[in-house]
Amino acid sequence: MTRKEAYARQRGKAKEGRADTKAGMKSGDERYVLPRDRGPVRALVRDIVDSRRNAGSYAFAVAMLIVVLSYTPNLPPVVKLAASYLTLGLILVVTTDGLVLSRVIKRGIHQRFPEETGPTFRHSMYGNTRAITFRRLRQPKPRVKLGEPV
Repeated sequence: MTRKEAYARQRGKAKEGRADTKAGMKSGDERYVLPRDRGPVRALVRDIVDSRRNAGSYAFAVAMLIVVLSYTPNLPPVVKLAASYLTLGLILVVTTDGLVLSRVIKRGIHQRFPEETGPTFRHSMYGNTRAITFRRLRQPKPRVKLGEPV
């Protein structure tokens, strides 16, 4: 085999390996997920986040509306003032939802994994980061449907 053929074969094998890894990660197979997503506690956190509607998922759409309202010329000043208050409201809603989600995650971890004695802050941050991501873009893919009990 020539050097060129060997290189082409190596590229083909690498491409197949990446495809297998991507498929495994999408399905949530523990062997293929990233280290930050591994473990039964993280799986529980993902299920908790994926089973509820989160304000963070809608924050991006509202933020785009705020930008449009704030920077559109010839709008009355009252509309721009309303956009400013809407920004404040959005921040408060997302923060409150994040705090509630953190408490739900902490309670779920202590109920299901009583031997987990470490701080739950890392798991709460992981859950909140997942909560502000659009549901379709979450990796690994959600295993539970909206409203399903965990």
